[in-house]
Amino acid sequence: MKTASYAVMFTDIKGFTERTSRQTRAENERLLRLHDALLLPVIAGYGGRRVKTIGDAYLVVFDSATRAVACGAALQDRLALFNRRVADAEQIEVRVAINAGEVRVERDDVYGEAVNIASRVEETAEAGEVCFTEAVYLLADRTWMEVDDLGPHSLRGIPEPVRLYRLHRTPEGGMPYGGAALERLELADPDPAELARRRLSASRLWRWFAVAATAVILAAAVVALTDTGPLRRVERLAEMGRAGEAEQSMRSLPPGTLSDPEQTYLEGLIAQARGESDRAIRRFTEAAQRDPKLGRARAGDRLVALLGHDACEVRSAAAKSLASIDYEAGIEALRDLSEREPEGEGFLARIKLGGCNAGDAAREAIATLERK
Repeated sequence: MKTASYAVMFTDIKGFTERTSRQTRAENERLLRLHDALLLPVIAGYGGRRVKTIGDAYLVVFDSATRAVACGAALQDRLALFNRRVADAEQIEVRVAINAGEVRVERDDVYGEAVNIASRVEETAEAGEVCFTEAVYLLADRTWMEVDDLGPHSLRGIPEPVRLYRLHRTPEGGMPYGGAALERLELADPDPAELARRRLSASRLWRWFAVAATAVILAAAVVALTDTGPLRRVERLAEMGRAGEAEQSMRSLPPGTLSDPEQTYLEGLIAQARGESDRAIRRFTEAAQRDPKLGRARAGDRLVALLGHDACEVRSAAAKSLASIDYEAGIEALRDLSEREPEGEGFLARIKLGGCNAGDAAREAIATLERK
């Protein structure tokens, strides 16, 4: 078992469930597009790694408690700058909670008490705050920050009280934490119009649809997958991240219940739930090649979702696979990837990412599909 010591951050949007229940699908897409565009550059700037997205929430890990707290301050300041420029109904307010400790690392996910405590701290935090545990307080460089001691708290599911702290607000220039942590990143001020023009990545959109707060939104998102048969039951388990249960459910089906391509497709979905993206792509591709109807109905969309994966090599492999299965419905998503990673950035991308530029793969895939 692999373990590591991390500062673990959770973020989520205030009032997300209520907000998405009364908005249109397009408005919800725009909300998440803006949320990603505001938060991700700051997280990357402070060396954070987004482990996963759960609805509107992020789980992020940092090698440094100091950087995690600074990132929290920069996130809140950037959101404050954005919120000054939009109407009240369009503002995005986020909670930030941080814990530190040893976690269990399995594939692309992290587990353990340190993660659980961070999640519970998030439940106590208010929008606009950066709250953290005593473990973070003791590890971080406190010479640059002022804190409010919130005292011991009883957290849900945690047997012992946990002492909590809150980064003290020192508003300057309309920013709750004075802007110093944000200024270090040298990011342009968040222009709502510019941020709104950025497209939501396919994987981000799919992850949100998979856990959306309302049944109406969920039904609209998965309109092609509304059957209740054995294939769909296994799909649901995998989409919820319950890979072991999904595999057990699939293996327990009577012989002949699933076709070979359907079983291959589900193996890909289970692999994806486990963070095994390369295996998932191979299985989705094989299933679509053996059963084009299944490819059009299911496997193709799974490959499209992987075009938004954080890893360049996964985006590249998904693009190539879409061309190999003749999935013309994926052209728009491929164009989106091509725009996000322009040809002029190819050389730099190959240097930074070990030879990978997914934009090139997307352009090649588009050319292949348009010739057919």
